[in-house]
Formats: sequence, C-alpha cells, structure tokens
Amino acid sequence: MVCRHAIVSDRALQWPTAITPEQKATAVAQLRALGVLVRTGV
Repeated sequence: MVCRHAIVSDRALQWPTAITPEQKATAVAQLRALGVLVRTGV
C-alpha cells in the first residue's frame, strides 16, 4: 500500500517480453495517475 507519492526506477519494473512502446507508455501513465513516478535510467 502506498500512502503518499512513490518513485520507482524503470529498471526495477518487469515488463512482459512482447510489450509495445505504446503499451509501456500507457502503463507508465496509469502508474503516474496513481501517484507513482517512474524514473528513467535511475
């Protein structure tokens, strides 16, 4: 459970092998809407 905003490295996320860039962008946007910031290259 996340009570406040969270930050996660994109390298820590596990994506399906066949995910498209569009699907990944949608997933990141959904995480952002939930208060999870995905940092690239961290």
